[in-house]
This record gives sequence, C-alpha cells and structure tokens, in this order.
Amino acid sequence: MSNAMLKSSCASPNLPPPNAFPEDPGSLAAKEVARLSILDGMRGIAAICVAVLHFYEPFQFGPQNRIPHGYLAVDFFFCLSGYVMAFAYDPSRVELSPTELIKRRLIRLHPLVVIGSLLGFVVVVIGRFYAPMAAALFNFSVTEFFILLTCSVLLLPHLFVHDPSFPIFPFVAPAWSLLCEYVASLTFALCLRQLSLRWLLAMLAFAAVATAYTCYDFGSLNGGFDRRTFWIGFVRVGFSFIAGVVACRIGRQPLLPGAAYYLPLIMLATFFWPFLWKPYDFLIVTIVYPLLVWLGANAIGSPSINRFSEFIGDLSYPLYMTHYVPLMLLFGGTSAGWVAQIHAALAVPSMTLVAIAFSFLVKRYIDEPIRATLRRRSFEHLKG
Repeated sequence: MSNAMLKSSCASPNLPPPNAFPEDPGSLAAKEVARLSILDGMRGIAAICVAVLHFYEPFQFGPQNRIPHGYLAVDFFFCLSGYVMAFAYDPSRVELSPTELIKRRLIRLHPLVVIGSLLGFVVVVIGRFYAPMAAALFNFSVTEFFILLTCSVLLLPHLFVHDPSFPIFPFVAPAWSLLCEYVASLTFALCLRQLSLRWLLAMLAFAAVATAYTCYDFGSLNGGFDRRTFWIGFVRVGFSFIAGVVACRIGRQPLLPGAAYYLPLIMLATFFWPFLWKPYDFLIVTIVYPLLVWLGANAIGSPSINRFSEFIGDLSYPLYMTHYVPLMLLFGGTSAGWVAQIHAALAVPSMTLVAIAFSFLVKRYIDEPIRATLRRRSFEHLKG
C-alpha cells in the first residue's frame, strides 16, 4: 500500500435510495419517487467513476489521472443529498421529529460504516504479513489498532496519529464524507428544513464565499480526508448540501426532452477536465452541480433506463464504502510485485467489476438484513 491509497478520498453516495422513501411516514406518491430515478442513476455512475479513479492509484507509472477531477463526485453527492433530504422530509408533508429523522439516517447509513471499518481492519491486519509497505504505514501497537478501529466504527477521527497526511479513517478512508454528511443531516433536522428560502439563500451566499476562498487558497476542493485538509470537507458539504435543499425548495423544473441521457454525460464531463484551473472547481460546484440536480429531478427515462438507474443507484453507497477493501488488496499486490505496473489496463476494469460484485453481495446479505432488523425494532419501539 502507499500514501496515495490512504488518501483515497472521493465519496460516493451517502444517500438513501429514492425507492426507500415510501417506507417512511407521509409516503410520497410512486410517481413522485420515480422522478428521482435519473438522479439515482447519475449517483451510481459517479460512484463507479470514483472506484475507477482509485483503482488507478497503485499504478504509479500508469494513467492514474484518467479522471483528474473525479474527487468532485463528492460535491455532487452532497448536493444530491441535500435535495433528497429536502424532498423526502419536507415538513409540510412529513411530520417527523429531529430525533426520529436522525435515527432514520443512522439506520440507513451507519451499518455500512461499521461493515466497511471491520472489513478494512481485517485486510490491513492480514496485509501486514505479506505487504512490507503496509507494515511500514500501519506501524501501530495492538492497542492503537483497536483504538483506530473503535474510532472508525463510531465515525470519530483518530487522535494519536501525528502524520497530518494520514487519513482520519485509515480502515475505510472514504468515511470522512460520512462524517460531513452526518453533520449536514443533523443541521438539516434541527434547523435547515424549517428555514425560509430567503434564509437558505443567505446561508448559501456565505457558503459560496467560503468555497471561493478555499479554491483560491488551497487550489482545489480535493480535501477533507486527512488532518491537514479536514476543514475543507465541511466547506464542501456546507455549500453543496444547502444548494441541494434550495434546488428542491425552488422546484418547478422544466421537462427537458432527452435530459435523462445528456445530464449524466454532462456530469461525467466535469470529472474529466484535464487542466488545473483554480476557478474550475468553484464554478462546477456552485453552478453546474446544483443545476444538474435541479434539472435531473424532473428528467424522465424509459422504464428500462429507470430500472437500471435505480439498480446502480442502490449499489452506489455500498460500492463507495466497500471498494476500499479490493483497493487495499490491489495496493498489496503491486507493492509485493504480484501485479506489474504495466497491467493497469487490465487490472483496473477487472478490480472495478470485482468491487461492484462485492458491494452487491455486502448489500444483499449483510447491509439490507441489518437495516431491516433495525427498522423493525425502531418501529416496535415506537408502537410500544
């Protein structure tokens, strides 16, 4: 493994799939839920791009920058999260206390935090025996290992690792964005969903200034995953999440012919911009992504497109939280010399398919049963 692996940062999708919302009180009409199918598909495509981007990292002499702005997927997900939260938990349609809303978010998101942490812990411990680089990077005592694991499971940044470039969640590095998502969800539950559009726009303007400063000072928005750039994660979620809420409040999207096909292509194009230009991240995050989410909410695809979109959307969050496991295995293989640098063209798509299949199995046989049990117990507790 290498430091590049440990900095794998892009988050995928940390949102509940739209087709899960009818389980909540104040269920939305099926027609309304179906309107978000294209957005769900865009989220799934972005998650796959994140996995591909990360799987190029072990190949130092390969085309590791094939998706140079793939880290912006995390900002797209934050914006989409704000829209979906405002759409699903509109207080005019859903009477839900802040405590109950946060409980639902924890049930939806936290099982995969625990699962990803445990899987990452197992891979790292095993990797110490066959990958010398892993042993050097994770040179901790047994006590420190279990402290790191406990912090990861509880989604608490580690406190004792002095290297500022070391990931704040080393066993499941992408979990940094889940911490930002939790803060955004708590803020939404306590105040954002009750605020008027005028106040939301005022907060959005303030967040835009912070985003502009970050892009100018830091050079990009590619941060949040280590102690050195930890603050950037909250700048990113601050603007994008509120922008999603505002987009939902505005509503009245035009029905654009063919939007289900070209909106995902526009999103993909933003990841592939090949040049370093400081205003680029700011313009994409503050203008393009909110517009894509706003227009995508009213995009209509064919029944087959909608089904495919929902399928890959359902896999996006499990893929995000578990693709770090095959990524660490790939880093171990390259550092041990089992996979040569020239094999990137074959290894990257192969490992991406492995990661997708692995995420499906984790979702189907571990995550979904756990969440079903937690939902049932939560419902029984309410009845009692």
